[in-house]
Amino acid sequence: TVARSSLTITAPTLPGVLPDNNRTVFEVPAGSSGSTIQTAINQAAALSGQRPVVHLAQGTYTILSTLTVPANADVQIIGDGGVTELDWGGPQGTSPVIDLAGPSRAILRDFMIQTYGKSAGIQVDNADQVGARIFMEQATLSRGQTAGLLVDQLDNANVELHDFYPSATYTAPAVTGTGLRVVGGPSASGGNPLGGRTS
Repeated sequence: TVARSSLTITAPTLPGVLPDNNRTVFEVPAGSSGSTIQTAINQAAALSGQRPVVHLAQGTYTILSTLTVPANADVQIIGDGGVTELDWGGPQGTSPVIDLAGPSRAILRDFMIQTYGKSAGIQVDNADQVGARIFMEQATLSRGQTAGLLVDQLDNANVELHDFYPSATYTAPAVTGTGLRVVGGPSASGGNPLGGRTS
């Protein structure tokens, strides 16, 4: 036990306020249609190079056709966490809820997608360029028809998963498939790996 007066105590220095990067924000009101979201994405994509934001306010959105992010658009699509939900209401089939046309520079963050086993959630096309990187953090994938995440025939791209939560895949009436499936690229399968990996 020592006297308080004998201690040298200094208050910690708090971190400063984050910088305002002056991003253009396109606000999408809760419950808007998929076509309204697509219009906001297209407007944001026209500002490529400025990292524009499409903000999906807390609420449920019924998506009847695939939302497409154009290639090379550095769009950020950001929700308000698990209370922002995109529900697939389109036909049964292979059309995803969101399609990132590659090469993609998009960021998707803080929202939930429900497909009810009718479609893929997010599809990334043309993503195997040299130096390509696909990063996922705190993604929870469940009840996919064949795989929660399918990494399909990539030779160059590095797929990096942090705090990744895949769970059972589902095809009625049984639980089948796997949480993560990686299919090697043609170069790797031919004995010439080019450095791409999933970790």
